[in-house]
Amino acid sequence: MLKAIEKRLKEYKEAIYEDLSKLIKIQSVYDGKTKSEGSPFGQGVRECFDYIMHMAKREGLYVKDFDGYALHIDYGKSDDIFWYLMSWRYCWNF
Repeated sequence: MLKAIEKRLKEYKEAIYEDLSKLIKIQSVYDGKTKSEGSPFGQGVRECFDYIMHMAKREGLYVKDFDGYALHIDYGKSDDIFWYLMSWRYCWNF
């Protein structure tokens, strides 16, 4: 299985770099001046959440946004969590 994952990562290397580059460019730090409903940590964190949700949906994953406080991303019909992103002042880019 590990070999299959390595092969797939190599196939999508440029796309992965492009997505990471876009995430890194987002100023995803707490900004109380731009916070609003759905963006409790400011516009930059909201932009980061939106891009992560875009990537997940593009790959066919299920996404749930908890009003800008956290994201839940998973696939299939399992109770296992694939990616859980919680924001506390910053959008952590995993």
